[in-house]
Amino acid sequence: MKIILEESYEKLSETLAMIMIGEMSKVGRVNVDFTDGVSPVGAYEIVAKKIQEDPERYRNVHYYNHGETTYPANFVSAMLKKQVFDPFMVPEENIHLIDVNHPHKQVEDIEAAGGLDLSVLGIGADAHFCINYPDATKFDKLIYKYEPKDYDWYEECCQKYGLDEFRSVYTFGFKMLTKTKRVVMIVNGANKAQAVKNMLTQPISAHYPATILRCLDNLTLILDADAASLLTEEDLANARL
Repeated sequence: MKIILEESYEKLSETLAMIMIGEMSKVGRVNVDFTDGVSPVGAYEIVAKKIQEDPERYRNVHYYNHGETTYPANFVSAMLKKQVFDPFMVPEENIHLIDVNHPHKQVEDIEAAGGLDLSVLGIGADAHFCINYPDATKFDKLIYKYEPKDYDWYEECCQKYGLDEFRSVYTFGFKMLTKTKRVVMIVNGANKAQAVKNMLTQPISAHYPATILRCLDNLTLILDADAASLLTEEDLANARL
């Protein structure tokens, strides 16, 4: 794991944008999986401006989503459309979304296309990543399904997203990230500091899903000062081993 510490959210966004543009500018087909959410917004705005200067240069980039729900239908892809697909001017034929009726086809299609070149992740305050939520996580799966109502965090999650309910989550598991060429996680804000601390210091367990990411050699973790505020030098040194 590589850890990059930035002094501010603006610097963190610039660093992530630089990585994204570098990967997306490579010759030949490039396959990416970008998270939705608040943390990557700054980087996405920088990348969008770059793409809008010369959209044809990035027609080689194909976009996949790492998770979806059956209800609300297309919940994740709708957020990606707003944050990524529309501002990045992505052609419809370059968008590849999970079919909840045939979820494993997403994995097959990615493998047939040469694998994922870049995944951009965030982390929740509960240390979830992608839609790998506490205690629902299956570390040994490429993609899997679970029912959110079975877990203690369900009601809080519904309130967070303003949902009356949500059902049947499909998400990439940790095993999918081991097959990805480069994984970048971006974390900002004091409200995520404990999640980062748990990710880097707690024993690996499904209760803190992001703890498993310490096993990824292909992971770059980018933190702003607030997100890194609870980490000691020893924590950082151990995580970089």
